[in-house]
Amino acid sequence: MTTEPPEIDDEGGAPDRSCANCGHPGHQHLVRDVELPGRTARETFCSECDALCEFVPEPNGH
Repeated sequence: MTTEPPEIDDEGGAPDRSCANCGHPGHQHLVRDVELPGRTARETFCSECDALCEFVPEPNGH
């Protein structure tokens, strides 16, 4: 089963998706630019645990 990543808005919101690290609501995540070799990536971090976010997957069929 593959799951698509949630849509993340510019403020880091991922409505109705919780952080897999701590369970914090998705609308309380932060987006930051992270410098990687040769490029800049936009990554989402949890505002509660500050971990790079992995979201709890939604079951198919919503």
